[in-house]
Amino acid sequence: PSADEIFSKYATALGGQTSIDKLKSRIAKGTVTQANGNSFQFELSQAAPDKFYLLVTTPQGTIERGFNGQVGWEKTARGVREVTGLELVNFKMANGLFTLLKLKEQYIRPPRVRKDKLGDRDVYIVDGTTADNRRMRLYFDATSGLLLRRAMTMPTMIGIIPEQIDLEDYREADGLKFPFTARAAALEVGNPTSTRTLTELKLNVPVDESKFNMPPAPKPATP
Repeated sequence: PSADEIFSKYATALGGQTSIDKLKSRIAKGTVTQANGNSFQFELSQAAPDKFYLLVTTPQGTIERGFNGQVGWEKTARGVREVTGLELVNFKMANGLFTLLKLKEQYIRPPRVRKDKLGDRDVYIVDGTTADNRRMRLYFDATSGLLLRRAMTMPTMIGIIPEQIDLEDYREADGLKFPFTARAAALEVGNPTSTRTLTELKLNVPVDESKFNMPPAPKPATP
């Protein structure tokens, strides 16, 4: 099949292009488990086209990340900082509402297609270059049409790092299917897997838009 046919089958497998086009917001809750067994709660609010707010609760305190369509930011115990450049691209790629839904639009030119195996499954691999000049390979189940893996090169401060996300446990939520388990790994020695597992998912619910805005820096404590 052509890449267009694969993308079309994927949209149908998720619940249909009409349902994807109607998606305006999503609120997800769940856990992030690191390779060492540490597990943290997270809550992710997203609004079309690419706004998001992520809150992760750790024993050391909370980590907040957000993007309001113009400004990206991160707030930790050390304070608030604006996020720009490659780091912002990576933030949006990890947390955007349509990152794993609207795939064709991310390629700068028609990608190549080949057939292969992923474990014991037949897959079609769609392989090409994205608009921000990364290589992106998508592995689609040849039978169900669902996306099983996304492998990309991620530019970072220390060079190009290949990253891979494996998607599992697709479930329906309000008419659309989403993977409730995502295993992410930077394919370098010393970068083990982290697993994001959803426990709750709501679509097209009201989202507090003010959450997406960069919070003011905390005032210095008075002596």
